[in-house]
Amino acid sequence: RLLCDYIGVPFTEALLQWQPNVVPSSWRDLDAFEGWLDNVVSSSGWITNPSFDANPTYPDCADIQQECIDENMPYYEQLLRFAD
Repeated sequence: RLLCDYIGVPFTEALLQWQPNVVPSSWRDLDAFEGWLDNVVSSSGWITNPSFDANPTYPDCADIQQECIDENMPYYEQLLRFAD
């Protein structure tokens, strides 16, 4: 609910659960990202990932990669607050 409020979209309970192995038509244009939605599609709702590392490290980053991480980390951290 907090995320919906923050981004200005209406909250509905239907956002919390879905039918497993049914890909919404709005996702069909994501074929270029094959594989990254597998866990979502096979699930039926939001779950906590116990192996999730909220403080990743990137020891082999090129300067431009680290610059991108540093620039975007505040946005990531802000979204992460809504994960629980």
